[in-house]
Amino acid sequence: SSTAFTNTFSSWRADIRVRFGFREATVADADMLTVWLRDHVAGEAGGEIEPMIERLELRCRELTIEPPSPDRAERIARTALRAHEDRFHNSVYRHRSPTVQKRLDNLLRPEKDVDNDAIQDQEDATGSAPAVLLKLCGSPGRPSLASMQDELAKLKLIRQIELPANLFDRAAPRDLERCRQRVSVEVPRDLRRHPDAARITWLAAFVYLRA
Repeated sequence: SSTAFTNTFSSWRADIRVRFGFREATVADADMLTVWLRDHVAGEAGGEIEPMIERLELRCRELTIEPPSPDRAERIARTALRAHEDRFHNSVYRHRSPTVQKRLDNLLRPEKDVDNDAIQDQEDATGSAPAVLLKLCGSPGRPSLASMQDELAKLKLIRQIELPANLFDRAAPRDLERCRQRVSVEVPRDLRRHPDAARITWLAAFVYLRA
């Protein structure tokens, strides 16, 4: 019967653990592994889950703990990644001033609304209204006097935001790149809907790398 097979299989696993000096993972182990992944792996993995699972399994072998099932390993890895991202976002958000936050959020508004200090949500169906951010995302195009002037105007706009000089001193390059990608692929309307800490961190990283 299936019950007998399950009991036999469990007995085999127990014998293997004893023979090779391993032990079964506990809830405390899962919590410990989550913290370890958050602190030592998530920043290097660039948001990829598979490398985190591989490092998790290696860590279990180092600690002579039976690796968790594939489903549980993925849950641990995703929890660790979310915790890493939340900590990164909050660390950046704590070091922004209200003035810098307003300047970053202004990138998500049409230029005329920034000038008039009035928020307008009249975007077309695709969310492609001419927000200031879209100007910064654009490529320089063919070299010319006009394109050079456009790029200088972008640089001036970026410098006027006045990000703290040491804001990303301890940030992993892959974390910054992930932030840049989020800003590059989402329309301004959707970016405005994210929590403050995440939105401001993504925009600050985008501006930092764009400069």
